[in-house]
Amino acid sequence: MSRTPTRSVVGAVALCLALLTAGCSSSGSDDAEKSDKTTTTAKPSETTTTEAEETTTTEANSDDAQARAEAVQLTEDDFPTGWSAEPADETDDDPSPIDECDPSFADDSDEIGSFMNDDFVNGDVDNMDGTFFSLETKVFVDEDAAVAALAPFADDEVISCMNDGLIESMASDSVTMSGELVADDSYDITTADETQGAYGEYTLSGADGSEVKFLVVVVLIRTGDIASNVTIMSIGDSLDPSELENPMKRIEELQAS
Repeated sequence: MSRTPTRSVVGAVALCLALLTAGCSSSGSDDAEKSDKTTTTAKPSETTTTEAEETTTTEANSDDAQARAEAVQLTEDDFPTGWSAEPADETDDDPSPIDECDPSFADDSDEIGSFMNDDFVNGDVDNMDGTFFSLETKVFVDEDAAVAALAPFADDEVISCMNDGLIESMASDSVTMSGELVADDSYDITTADETQGAYGEYTLSGADGSEVKFLVVVVLIRTGDIASNVTIMSIGDSLDPSELENPMKRIEELQAS
């Protein structure tokens, strides 16, 4: 195969598939304009007192939400022997075709806390025989917003669009990708309120006739106003689903704590 799916490509696929990906927000300039108008028209004493109270309340809520997001944190101890942690790559800000599948994929206006966990790897992903596990948790302004964030995964048209975007992002002159991503809410939750997800089994084929199996699993777990996005990718035959039962249940426990 003249071009193989490297670790960096796998990381890009994880980013493309994550439902709770943060988009670029333009609210900062709008907030600044509102602040200027308030300063001009309001009485100094009233503006100072009101803004101070609002700022204190907003910061407190934001700090609490961030702490709750960071509390949903897995470590190597949550995985079987052989799994190792490595820092998540949060540097890729390139637009993804997945973003166009639903407006919520590029909208973070309802998010008030966010935490990207370390990634976890088993086997050798670079040599096309390993499994990759990523976790991102977000706290929303309320439960309705969290429910809305998961809703696209119940829409077959959105899933089909994501499938097309995934195949597009992986294909090249020397590699073709066949398979299908489908909605899958079969994850058996124990304490969480809701789960949504998607499952795709693909084949990457090289120009020389070589093939490798590529499995994608996305599971979203919500408890109240907090939701976690798990993206699992396996290249080759290394995935043992039973090894991920404990970390998945641990996410539910941490959300509820």
